[in-house]
Amino acid sequence: MRHNLYAFPHKGLRHGLTSFLTSLDTTDVEDQPAMNKLKQQATELAFMIRNHSQSENEILMTSLAEKMDHSLKTDSDVKEHQQLDQKISKLSEQFSELPETPTDEQFLLIRQKANLLIPELLEHMQSEEIRFLPLFWKYYSDNELNKLHDQVMSSMNPDQIALWFKYIVPALSPSERTGLIKLLKASAPEDFFNQLMKIAERELKSVEFKRISEL
Repeated sequence: MRHNLYAFPHKGLRHGLTSFLTSLDTTDVEDQPAMNKLKQQATELAFMIRNHSQSENEILMTSLAEKMDHSLKTDSDVKEHQQLDQKISKLSEQFSELPETPTDEQFLLIRQKANLLIPELLEHMQSEEIRFLPLFWKYYSDNELNKLHDQVMSSMNPDQIALWFKYIVPALSPSERTGLIKLLKASAPEDFFNQLMKIAERELKSVEFKRISEL
């Protein structure tokens, strides 16, 4: 299968968004550590959504439009990104502004907003894959797809890459995870690779981490 520019970031986002939704349903407002973890996750996911939108607007869709001699119209896609970015940022801000122990009613309002927004985000990502992926495969060589991926990666700093890795690594199939770890081991600086492996150890089941630690 050819390089899918959407596969890993969208898997990471789907994992983060759906686990966030589940945690909203299963967390007691009196459980302060769990609430703090949820607030952190909301902040992280809001950043990732905005970061992904920026990569798509400024790199992927811009490149694709140029490749197609600007016959591809992306204004509506950029506008939709802006709207979704604003919605997830507002949800994250409202969550962070909750009192230390919110009332059940305050927390219910957050859950209701998330229950409406997250399906919207998931649908948006799927529609992107359906619409744009065939175009990338039609107009780009494998080498060009790899260069686009590298361009996206180079637009992020190590802390941002590590954050994405936190959500992507548990969302991958075993074969995808093995391939990613082998690639990182061969190409990433040793200190950074070790940092990523510590993240993987925290996020994966012990049997999953054991498999990649032996590569």
